[in-house]
Amino acid sequence: MYVVRTDANTPLRGASPNIEKKQVQLSAIRENFIKDQHDAGMNSIRLIWFEAWQKAAGYDAFTDFSNPAEVEHCLAMLETYVNLCSKYEMYCIINFHSAFDKVYDETYATQMWTIVAAYFKNRTHVAFETANEPSNNFNTWIGNTEMQKYANIYNLVKSVAPNSMQFVLTPNRLPDSYPTAIDLAAKLSTLASIDWTNTVVAYHLYGGSLISIRNLHKKYPALPSENNFPANSGANKDPWGGVSLDGDYYTSQTCEKLGIGWFHWAITNDCNCYEGWYANWPLMLSDALNRGWYWESDNLGEKDIISPNAPSELKLNSINATRANISWKIPTDNKGVLGYEIFIDGKSLGKTAFNTYTLSGLLTETSYLVTLKARDLAGNWSKESEILDIKTQQNIALNKTVTTSSVSSTTYQGNKAVDGNTSTQWRSSNDDAKPTITIDLGGRYTVTNLFLDWGTNFGKNYQVQVSDDGLTFLVAKSLSNQNGAYDEISGLAVAGRYLRIMVTSRSVANAGVFLKELEIYGNALSTSTGFQQMEDEFLLYPNPAVNQVAIANILSNSAISIYSIAGERVFHQEIIASNNLVIDINNLKNGLYLIENRAGSYSISKKIIIQK
Repeated sequence: MYVVRTDANTPLRGASPNIEKKQVQLSAIRENFIKDQHDAGMNSIRLIWFEAWQKAAGYDAFTDFSNPAEVEHCLAMLETYVNLCSKYEMYCIINFHSAFDKVYDETYATQMWTIVAAYFKNRTHVAFETANEPSNNFNTWIGNTEMQKYANIYNLVKSVAPNSMQFVLTPNRLPDSYPTAIDLAAKLSTLASIDWTNTVVAYHLYGGSLISIRNLHKKYPALPSENNFPANSGANKDPWGGVSLDGDYYTSQTCEKLGIGWFHWAITNDCNCYEGWYANWPLMLSDALNRGWYWESDNLGEKDIISPNAPSELKLNSINATRANISWKIPTDNKGVLGYEIFIDGKSLGKTAFNTYTLSGLLTETSYLVTLKARDLAGNWSKESEILDIKTQQNIALNKTVTTSSVSSTTYQGNKAVDGNTSTQWRSSNDDAKPTITIDLGGRYTVTNLFLDWGTNFGKNYQVQVSDDGLTFLVAKSLSNQNGAYDEISGLAVAGRYLRIMVTSRSVANAGVFLKELEIYGNALSTSTGFQQMEDEFLLYPNPAVNQVAIANILSNSAISIYSIAGERVFHQEIIASNNLVIDINNLKNGLYLIENRAGSYSISKKIIIQK
């Protein structure tokens, strides 16, 4: 196959930074954006001169080539990127980004390339892509009238920059039937004398097949100059999806296997945002590391043989019955760390580009030894990290008794939310405005954390409530503006036999909520009435408190008192008949208080903050 290769005999790989005249100033072009791409193994950028699209779409954010000041600004922006590419030994393809399925503006393209091609003609690492998805109607495109425009632009660039490589045509897809990209290239060859030793058919992979790719590369030098994640995927759910080929999730993976090069659209912007490098590149890198399609960086100088330092400060962030989330300090390396491999009990579990990882598929109440290694861009691996010893917990909600405020049908009963099977779920009825699900834990527990795995419809706002008798519930935590999927609620310190989730606002109005699994974690409370247990189990919440405070696990025949920081007793209640008490504190001012639980000559005090 005919492919484009670098001086290091590697495929072109890169992102596509944008230039928009009125949105981008010279000071906004960050050197680190290009450096970070280089450090990640990219050897090229496809520089999107978006002003052609702006003009075709009717906006005024484009260069007026009759205005010397605007021409100067245009060239300065382009040259800033060209110089950064030169500094980091990367190629730069300047793209005239014509608008998809709009009339190709030959007049504006002529103005632009007359100046730009002449200005950069002696920069050996610069190439020119003269169009971008100019037509969705290939039958019209292949006609003499339309194709003559591209022949004219080819001849123009060839005349002013005869030694510069040109990327031509750039259709949005590769059809398998006439007219194909091969037919377009053949037609162009009849209207211009194409030098195919220095000309490449660019194309985008928003449609096509392995057969159409191979057929094109067998006939002409070609490069896939744009592809994307599958539709509605990636960090920002980009709707402009590419194709998945050969069983690969990423089109770039297929291109990497074929050795034909690629430019990925969703890593375009200098931000952790929509189509941003910092949002999407780590996802792509993690996939490349895990699936084994990551590449070696171009070796243009002395080979890097220095290994990174081992990861350190391993930390367990959360753990439940089958999953654990860990993080660690990013180690140092002379060139920068690329990714990590995670090991459990000495066996490889997976790879990631992030310094955090979720271990899944673990066994309940089982201990594991976790270690890591770090890898740099040259493929050097660090020594193994220190050991992190973890132990999974027991889900105390599993197969417990459940009551719900409603169900949509017998298929979706409440017990489906605690059966340990995420393929089943509880669904409330559509007319239940505030659906609830209550778990009877079968005894009193101190609850520490929860995991809720929601279905398509979820609780947007909801409360976690606890009770000892299943009748009177206290709000332990309120959550708002949730986005569904998987909610982890940690840092709880509430006690009770019953735990209830009350949804106060649904993600879909007038529709039920779908809860695939509710996991609860905590420790059983002793039923002993000895004073030693009082110190271990005396709990109060919430803290800080606003309107009320709950005190749990109080011994019988004791007393509760609240004292201000000055020692004044502001609340007192003798002979507590229950081991739970809820106190109204609306009459107390903001500040620090002591709550004392006294039984005979024994007492214990805890601090609480009132903050309204």
